[in-house]
Amino acid sequence: MWVSPLAVPAIRRSGAGLTGALEIPSTSRLPSEMSVRDDHLWPKKQRLARSGHTGNNPVWIYLFLIPVFFQRVFIGGEGSASSYDEFTGTSTVVLGYAVHLLVCLRYLLEPRNFQRDPLFRNVFLLFCLASAVHILLLLAEPFGASQAVLGIFRSLFWLLACVAIVKYATPEEFLEAAINLIHFTFAVIIISLIVYRVTGTPYQIIMYGDVPRAQGFLSEPSGTATLFAGYVAHALFVRKYWRLVPAIIAVALSNSVIAYLGFGAALAFGGISLLVSSHSNRVVLRRVVLYSVPLSFAVLAIASGPISTFATEVRASMAMTSFGDTTLYRVVIDRLLEAMSVLQTGIDLTRAGANVTEGGIFRYTSMLLLINDLAQSWRGLTGYGLGAHAQLMEAQGMSLLDFGLLPLAFSSFGLPLGFLLFGFVANLMSRSEHPVAIFGTPCFFVGLFNSAGGIHGYSLAIVSALFLLKLARDRQKRQGRLPIY
Repeated sequence: MWVSPLAVPAIRRSGAGLTGALEIPSTSRLPSEMSVRDDHLWPKKQRLARSGHTGNNPVWIYLFLIPVFFQRVFIGGEGSASSYDEFTGTSTVVLGYAVHLLVCLRYLLEPRNFQRDPLFRNVFLLFCLASAVHILLLLAEPFGASQAVLGIFRSLFWLLACVAIVKYATPEEFLEAAINLIHFTFAVIIISLIVYRVTGTPYQIIMYGDVPRAQGFLSEPSGTATLFAGYVAHALFVRKYWRLVPAIIAVALSNSVIAYLGFGAALAFGGISLLVSSHSNRVVLRRVVLYSVPLSFAVLAIASGPISTFATEVRASMAMTSFGDTTLYRVVIDRLLEAMSVLQTGIDLTRAGANVTEGGIFRYTSMLLLINDLAQSWRGLTGYGLGAHAQLMEAQGMSLLDFGLLPLAFSSFGLPLGFLLFGFVANLMSRSEHPVAIFGTPCFFVGLFNSAGGIHGYSLAIVSALFLLKLARDRQKRQGRLPIY
């Protein structure tokens, strides 16, 4: 029969003899090791820790996530507007930077943060040192240097905010807030579509011809790809299959090619976690999926001719069928086939030095332009600095934009170091079975080629990686090993 330690004092033996003492359960035990029967023995904070919660103020978590989920408020237009600037509304990018600045100020005003977190202190200071070198190199640019330097400072504040939120939240608290905001985004998508159907006013909706594309308060419809990729994989992992329903609806209403690709990737990652029993096999399969992104760029460049021919033939045959008149085909499949059908032409123009800035292959041709530009100068080894490249190119009127985390890594730190950073994060996330890894890995996968939301859109993946870095270091310290980071 179990007897409460509060009822019978525990007897501890010491060198001086026997002394009666009230033995409180050791707080060194992990939450998973604590007995449910001991709940009444624990103060509130320890009871919360059993479920991965520490009583942190959730306001700071939601403040940090505001730039991820609230990026644009607008009324869409009927027809073929080519830019959100043509719509009535506003972007909340400035609000996002202000929120991150607030999070950073709280972190910096607590001087012991850097003393207690040597891992993140060293990582962040390393990025600051690299940025200082990049700023010196940017001063030699004839145009756009000031915009590029401003881009570096904005990116550093964003990175520091990511570091800060790892201190002010546990992985479980972060996941809970992110999932709640994903549910909120789904609700906005449904409400905006209902309002459009009833009143004809496209609040938070962009039109593709006569087809509405809902996006919530995100920057664009493809922003749903990153959010619901992590959401679906996590839902499969925790076996909350009902969450697949809002995910499918949101992806379908976004009518985004990238959202469909992200949903497929989420099913792949979720299926690996559910169906593959061997941990080592799960790690290998996750890495295969992640490394398929850089590999696909190489394959598309090598096999562009056959791919273009195949896509052209499929488009011609589908035009003769009834399926070719469906919304799914016109808005999603045909757009993908159209991009593939002109892939060879786009690559030829890119190699000839042309700026291909129109059509569905813009993201890919921009990647080719970026790599070609980096490879032809010493910038291929150093990069331009974190977040500096896009600002510099915009100031100079060029289209070598870094669409996605992988191009951002290349443009920021050069081709060799950029690929090493990608490999480090991919290996870190693929080997973990923690729920934050299950959620963050699909977000990271989609973010590699999807730039929706800018650097704010990468926050879910980067914060997940930082949590895993901290968990790995803590595990090594508990095991008495010298941490490798």
